[in-house]
Amino acid sequence: MKKISCLLFVLVLSSGCRTTHQKSELPAQIEQLVKENLSAYTSPKKTTNISLDAVTPQALYPETAIGNMGQSVLAAPISFILHRDSLYIVDFKNHHIAVVSARSSAVSRTIGRNGQGPGEFNQPTSICNNGQYIFVEDRNNGRIQAFSQEINYVDSLPIASALQGNAMCNQDFVFVTKQSPDRKFIMQGFEAKPPFRKAINILPYLSSEKDKLMGFNQVIAAEVGQNIYAAYRTLPFVFIFNKKGDFLESLSFQNERMARVLNDNSNAAAAMLSNNHQPLTMLFGTIGKLEEDTIGISYSNKLAIIRQKNGKWQMEKMLHLFKDELASKTDVKNFVMIGQVLINEKNIYVIPPIAANDPLIYKFKL
Repeated sequence: MKKISCLLFVLVLSSGCRTTHQKSELPAQIEQLVKENLSAYTSPKKTTNISLDAVTPQALYPETAIGNMGQSVLAAPISFILHRDSLYIVDFKNHHIAVVSARSSAVSRTIGRNGQGPGEFNQPTSICNNGQYIFVEDRNNGRIQAFSQEINYVDSLPIASALQGNAMCNQDFVFVTKQSPDRKFIMQGFEAKPPFRKAINILPYLSSEKDKLMGFNQVIAAEVGQNIYAAYRTLPFVFIFNKKGDFLESLSFQNERMARVLNDNSNAAAAMLSNNHQPLTMLFGTIGKLEEDTIGISYSNKLAIIRQKNGKWQMEKMLHLFKDELASKTDVKNFVMIGQVLINEKNIYVIPPIAANDPLIYKFKL
């Protein structure tokens, strides 16, 4: 069977796609930030522009909701993996990992408990599997715990991502989204085996006058076919690195709604530089799993599927996710908000963001 590897980006979008290598226009403060920090990553020769426009959306409704029955009820699911025909779900508030068979909707067992010892957790935030180890980010204990494929504790890496960041892994490295000691990078990579020696840094820390724009440094990342996909949640780019951390190319997304958000963020940046704090709007929310040579871009309850064919990224479909087929499609309460996503050959699994106060996993037929 062809190995599945995949990627999801949460992004403000509409739908449709065309690609070019021309430099896209950015509002003034965003342009300046990019020029000062990311010029090597955004050159026209290395950047593919993807414009999102008209594709007829397809409504999807869940086959089942997972996590409200069994040995435990989910309190705040935040991250998950598919492992040996089961979902392994990080439950932030219950301080454990809940296990649900992919053929069931009930929690069959839990792993770990609240504490500081090996195999114990204090508000864990992410989980990833590189084929040798399963890594669980145990944020409030300031560590990433490594487990065998049988979920036996192995060792711990004594570092965790900063707030709003998550760890990810590939065959060679475990990455945390935390500023490097030299303040030049925002992702630190450690060898993915004990004793977890520091190995590489990737993705520049977006520096600015007296660090007034530090809020732009919220980063998300995922492994896709051993390559590393990373994005600043406040900027319209996705940066692609090979499995060793060498930069390959970038994707730049545009549409009318994104342009409005970027203008708002540019105005917020100008205010911040004048010591007037303004909130930023996130263009990206998460990176999750899809299939090889495919990315899923989502915002709110919308998931756009874009596939790379013959070296070019092409729009394939737009999915709108709803809870109830009989309820209004304009009622936000009927939206299945997308926090994290896993997709295999047949199913889509969605965790809503914790802020949505909807502690379930929704399973859709693909």
